Amino acid sequence: LLQCPGITDPFQELGSELRFNGVLPGRLRELAILVAARFWTAQFEWKAHAAIAEKEGIDPAVIAAIAEGRAPELAAVDDKAVYDFSRELHETRRVSDATYGRAVAALGTDGVVELTVVAGYYTMISMILNTFEVEPPEGAVLEDL
Repeated sequence: LLQCPGITDPFQELGSELRFNGVLPGRLRELAILVAARFWTAQFEWKAHAAIAEKEGIDPAVIAAIAEGRAPELAAVDDKAVYDFSRELHETRRVSDATYGRAVAALGTDGVVELTVVAGYYTMISMILNTFEVEPPEGAVLEDL
């Protein structure tokens, strides 16, 4: 992004807004980021955010399931709403009325808007990382599905 300075600052500002001023708690934001990173097989993004997700309270078994391409067992209604919404949005490029309704019930309309922006922002990051083959220092951590 440094090759396009006019993009760098606004891009970073959006990321900062989502991370530090958003309505979604860190646990839910990180869950959505993991779904995006897994969908795009974005190695760097996965490696960075799997560690953050665990610090935010996401069970390592949930992280492992997502890494393996399996649906995780989620007990909390808001976790399930975020996972289902994020997965469906990435896989089908849309969200059904039923999934949308469950997400609004769990997160509120503001939370669903922010969740959609998180999905788009981290998709953009994943695309950039994949295009320029940015790998984590430890190497690949996700298998292509």
